[in-house]
Amino acid sequence: MLCRNLHKEGAIGAPSGHYSDAEIADTKVKAEALAADVEAEGAVLVRNNDNTLPLAADNKKINVFGWASIAWLGGGSGSGGVSGVNTDLLAALTAYGVAYNTELTDMYKDFQDGREYTRTLSAWPEQSGRLYEPDINNQTYYTQSMLDNAKSFSDTAVVVIGRLAGESNDATKQQYKRTEKGGDIVVDDTRTMLELTTEEEDLLNYVGANYAHVVVLINSTNVMELGQIETIPGIDACLIAGLSGSEGATAVLEVLWGDREPSGRTADTWAYDLTTAASYANAGMEGVGKYSAADGLYPADGTTNGKLDTPYTYEQVSYVDYAEGIYIGYKVVRDRRRRGLLGRREQRARHRLRRRRGERYERTEPIRGQGAAALHQRQGAARAR
Repeated sequence: MLCRNLHKEGAIGAPSGHYSDAEIADTKVKAEALAADVEAEGAVLVRNNDNTLPLAADNKKINVFGWASIAWLGGGSGSGGVSGVNTDLLAALTAYGVAYNTELTDMYKDFQDGREYTRTLSAWPEQSGRLYEPDINNQTYYTQSMLDNAKSFSDTAVVVIGRLAGESNDATKQQYKRTEKGGDIVVDDTRTMLELTTEEEDLLNYVGANYAHVVVLINSTNVMELGQIETIPGIDACLIAGLSGSEGATAVLEVLWGDREPSGRTADTWAYDLTTAASYANAGMEGVGKYSAADGLYPADGTTNGKLDTPYTYEQVSYVDYAEGIYIGYKVVRDRRRRGLLGRREQRARHRLRRRRGERYERTEPIRGQGAAALHQRQGAARAR
């Protein structure tokens, strides 16, 4: 906001804010090129049997399986979201000159046209984390003629697996699924949201057995359990595409056909079993603590979250214990220096400097919190010396 205001007020060195149509068009082209670079350099090729990738230059027709193919994710939600996806996977295919089987795509759109909840700040975890996939064995959706037509259309199958998560909501330890058009949500207590669903696993088994070239695209906000990619016969290649932003999906196609190299690496270990990760013990509802004697304190003071379908009044003051020692993400941390309080390291450094100068150390600032008593003892010992 500060930069915007300075620009409006014509501050020294600030751009005027008036740009020609040519400048705007040029900036857009450069921005799209940068987005493609970021996507390609961040894509991670985790499997490539028999050099399946890159696909042959003359392979210009593919079948795109998986409901997530029609709900391509450019970002997560909350501070990790994007305002919109201008170019999704299907649009990128068309722009790249590759035809895809619209009979499959139309079926997925008719089954469930987009996610019901895309904003985690306005949904419960079991809503924003819903998974959609028709059963490959259900001929209401995958008719025999559709499957036969798909084989005739192309011997290449690209399967898209998608997961959406974001600010405010943990990934659920159960799967909340819709497997029938307009049907009730089915709960699978045996698998977490970050595992493949039984429908996705069955789909992978089917394409692995029926197609010469099978590529799996992971379009996920989170690390997933993907051990089946290594064990299901016929899965030739797997690319973690991540999140492409509003325009970067074009680079996914360029990676698949060899115009760009997928030079990314995973930033964390993709465990076969996430329950073996140290952070798992403190994640989700089982890891949220409740402060005692906190009635009347924020937010358990009548504060209501009005962003949900039904306004929700907070019932407790919660905390999460990060016991594993390493935290990936962001925290709200109070800066003690702004309140005139120094951290222990800064206190020690100031103490050592004054001793080198021959100065007698006198504590002039209050010290509070853990370790204060020990620090007082060390200061007393220093004075005695």
